[in-house]
Amino acid sequence: MNEKGGHTAKKQKAVPHKRESRTKAVFSYSLQTKVNAAFLAGQGKTPSQIAAATGITTSHRVRELLRRLEIYPAPEMKGCEAVVVLLQHGTVEAMAALADRAGMDPPSFAAHVITTMVVGEPTVLCNLLQEAES
Repeated sequence: MNEKGGHTAKKQKAVPHKRESRTKAVFSYSLQTKVNAAFLAGQGKTPSQIAAATGITTSHRVRELLRRLEIYPAPEMKGCEAVVVLLQHGTVEAMAALADRAGMDPPSFAAHVITTMVVGEPTVLCNLLQEAES
């Protein structure tokens, strides 16, 4: 004790708790598994579908792997299925401009337009198809 009544021993600094890094686990997948996961994500497959196809244990781990690879998978929605459509750059740019004017992101806008034309107002689609055949 010192003259003020306190202990003379220095206080030890607390050692910060080291968090276990998930990076090692994420990047321990083989190159083939990463490529397959990325390919399936590009095909519009959901994380649970990718997990089943690649042997990754959970959809959460698939999402984590894809995020690390800067790939953002399709959201999982019951009763929905992804459709991959190849469009010319000009068409995509025009659709993006229309989506922006509507205050929507391009994928949601495209889904809305297709649903409206096929389910809501199929007459419009039928008329367009008849014009194309003429």
